[in-house]
Amino acid sequence: AAEGSARKALQILQDIAAFIATHGLSENKFGLQSVHDHKLVGRLRRNAIITTPTIDKIYAYMASYNSTNTPKTG
Repeated sequence: AAEGSARKALQILQDIAAFIATHGLSENKFGLQSVHDHKLVGRLRRNAIITTPTIDKIYAYMASYNSTNTPKTG
């Protein structure tokens, strides 16, 4: 099971890397905007456990992303 989850984390990292390269986001900004965790990508690289709801949030964020539609601050 651990090997399968490591493979899934690697796929997620590859998908995130492609997404941030395409849209010019930093890893911190991606994590903060997608799941409110600026350390998300670093934690995934260090083999952190990622839950299914978090995975769903990541992919939902990427699917609905619009560069003019960034979260408002303040």
